[in-house]
Amino acid sequence: MSEEAKELKDQEDLREEVTVSEVLDEVQTDIDNLQDAIEKKFQAKRDSLLVAKQRKEYFIVRNRFWDKWFQKLFAQIISVKLWIIALIAVLLGVGLITSIQFTSIMGIIMGLKGTFQVAEVWKKNGNGGTLSAMDKT
Repeated sequence: MSEEAKELKDQEDLREEVTVSEVLDEVQTDIDNLQDAIEKKFQAKRDSLLVAKQRKEYFIVRNRFWDKWFQKLFAQIISVKLWIIALIAVLLGVGLITSIQFTSIMGIIMGLKGTFQVAEVWKKNGNGGTLSAMDKT
């Protein structure tokens, strides 16, 4: 046999030595590596979303319900409407104004508050804004 024939035979022997199980193992390894890469990408995305959610999105307390409740309470306490109602109630109790005057003042206050509230809703909806619980106080 010549040298070329021996080389061809050796190459054929090498080709024959590759078995189906070896090819299967190689493919499975590639699949496992791809799966690990995908899992790492999803884990990084999930971690970035968790960090975004952990940002301070509260005003007073961490609990969302109580935070909105306290915000609304403080908004009502500093509300001019509340103080005027208290003042006219005291004036009515002392007798400095009549019940008709009390009702008129209450109507004017509620009307003004409602007008400003409607204007705010109209303004935010016109600009694509979203309404929060504080907009409804």
